[in-house]
Amino acid sequence: METPFDPPPHLLPLDDGLGSPGCADGADCARLVFGLRQGFLNYALTKKLFLSYGLGAALRLPAALRESGVHAVAALDLTRFARIDEALEAARTITAKRGRVTREVARARNKGYGVRRFAWAQHLPDVHAVHHSKPVRDGRPMRADYLASLEEMGGAPTAPVPLAEPHCPLHNDADWGVFLPCPGYRQGAVTTDARLVGYLRLRRVGNTAWYRRILGHGDFLSDGIMYLLHFEVLRHCLETRPPGLRYLVYHHWRDPRGDTQNPWKRRCLFEPRWVALESDRPWRPDDGSGRPVADADKRDAVARALAGDAAPFEAHGTAAVDRWCRAWRLGGRADGFTFDAGQVPTLDDLLRLRSRDVPPAALDGLGSATLLGPVPRFGIETLAHLAAARLDRVDVAADDPALAAIYPRTWRFGSAAPADLVILDDPDRDALLAGLPAAARRAARRLMIGLRRDGLNALGLPADGHARPKGGQVAAALGERLGLALADPRVTYRHRGDDGTYWVVADTAG
Repeated sequence: METPFDPPPHLLPLDDGLGSPGCADGADCARLVFGLRQGFLNYALTKKLFLSYGLGAALRLPAALRESGVHAVAALDLTRFARIDEALEAARTITAKRGRVTREVARARNKGYGVRRFAWAQHLPDVHAVHHSKPVRDGRPMRADYLASLEEMGGAPTAPVPLAEPHCPLHNDADWGVFLPCPGYRQGAVTTDARLVGYLRLRRVGNTAWYRRILGHGDFLSDGIMYLLHFEVLRHCLETRPPGLRYLVYHHWRDPRGDTQNPWKRRCLFEPRWVALESDRPWRPDDGSGRPVADADKRDAVARALAGDAAPFEAHGTAAVDRWCRAWRLGGRADGFTFDAGQVPTLDDLLRLRSRDVPPAALDGLGSATLLGPVPRFGIETLAHLAAARLDRVDVAADDPALAAIYPRTWRFGSAAPADLVILDDPDRDALLAGLPAAARRAARRLMIGLRRDGLNALGLPADGHARPKGGQVAAALGERLGLALADPRVTYRHRGDDGTYWVVADTAG
């Protein structure tokens, strides 16, 4: 797990630790590792994150991109500080008004707040209160998955819930909370003597620990509770030095669309780092001995893999995902910077990586489908589902040789014949208004429309980040625009993202 070299300051070489000394190497370890890898792929596919397989492409990162901070993760390198007082001093001097961060931390301490790990299920009523304390955060409405009822979250505890020990020191989840002492305070049937007013859900994966969620109660944010929470977790990491842990990571550094959380990340000592997958990952010899390969041999293997030659070692993990990482290397363009696209992925790769957002019943009982409009991200949100369903006939309006080389040879590209199902995915405003009549004419049985902010606005629905229409409103507005009776409309969120994206699936009637 030790990093075999000191990486350049703009890189985060990700060692996921699967199968390393100390790893329990169980199903839960693999679940966390490949969940993280899938998350990286999703970010890369939406061009929010630079993703490199090995060091080659990452070391050649353009200087202008490094200076911009776009497509990087927000990372805190624990080797920068020997003690928490050094970190607090760095935070004290990082703002124009010196001492802002340390004053926030001191305010929370002086008011009696404390930080500790906690059992999630024992404090669900307080977690629910935190989620519902502010309808809008950072200018955006709270996502629907935060707004579940207490009963939907699991209900108030009826007995004390013990704090579970991690199943693996290198792969685990931990919940940290900031508490306000309140003698006699209860959560359901359990007396806790303290109120949870903010939490951080931390996921350890190899040499990184990820801020999965960090949220504070709106009534207490001005007390500095979230600064206290962050720096107390940092204190724990510096004092205990968990073996192999080098980086704390808080999502991406700066979203190209604007990131209101970036100043907070900077004040908490996070910096932009670009991720190099597998560069520190233990490689296994072909003989299956499990003996770690020497660093020099590992670097040679990575170099051969990047060059396209067959490497003598195989990554410990899912081969299809690994091949996709090699092939992708963030193909296409991102904010004016061109990256090596490498090969296109195989159909098997795409079937493994297809999105989970398509409603399960959307393809039931159909024999043919037509996809109108462009096909982003190699079709993992649309075409991959059609391939998995093995429909008798599929037409794709886009005449794309790269897609034709991946998908079944019986499919017709550059064709848009009438079909049982017609899909119009992710059009902008003008493309939606032009494409809806064509979709309605071609759909013999069912329509499937992907709508994002521009599309919702084109239908006269609010989607400005502060308001999100109900599913019934979306279906009604779409039917009115089509001038077509829609039977059994099913409206589902796709990504639950800031833009409020939807799939609308409806049978045509009459």
